[in-house]
Amino acid sequence: MIRKSDGVLWEGQVTSFSSTNEIGKFDILPEHAHFVGAISEFIMVRTGTGEKRWEIETGIMSVVDGMIEVFLGYWVLYLSFSLTCKGIGVKEKTRNTVISV
Repeated sequence: MIRKSDGVLWEGQVTSFSSTNEIGKFDILPEHAHFVGAISEFIMVRTGTGEKRWEIETGIMSVVDGMIEVFLGYWVLYLSFSLTCKGIGVKEKTRNTVISV
């Protein structure tokens, strides 16, 4: 489902979903792992009968249990934070997280 602040833009079954994030272009395929992230530039959905593409500025998307949800028209704030796992042999790692405003 693709949502804007004023309602649903598109809803349906897809065979794949594509967009870009801070790392680059990516695709979501069936049985994808759970995922949450900020997206930009475009979104594309492919169905059994064709594809649809929308140019976007920013958005937030999630994949949970095979369901993709996209929220457009939200400002996105990137934060970095450090995670230290002591006692299990993992060095400090920097993670990125996203907060919608």
